[in-house]
Amino acid sequence: MAIKVPAVTRRERGPAPRGLSAHPPGKALSVRDVTVWLARQPERLTNDQAQKLKAITACCPALDRIAHDVRAFAQLMNDRQGEHLNEWITQVQADELPALHTFVTGSGSGP
Repeated sequence: MAIKVPAVTRRERGPAPRGLSAHPPGKALSVRDVTVWLARQPERLTNDQAQKLKAITACCPALDRIAHDVRAFAQLMNDRQGEHLNEWITQVQADELPALHTFVTGSGSGP
């Protein structure tokens, strides 16, 4: 199934990769759709959701890294491993991803 990608994103990264189409039929994905998929445990995604998320993160290395960091944070919280939070914060700060830096700064518990 193809996914609509906003025109501004297409201009920044070039032509849509395989699996993503500039003007497919059906509903375009929302930011909320992708955010939910990023936060969900991978094994709880449907095959369709997993394929779409894989195609989206393949388009953008920064989003792929954010997906990794968000899942690592979710696992820390789900497994109640707060003792590893400072390690996660240090890794996020090293990634140079401003959106997650804002989250880390807002958490009030940096190293």
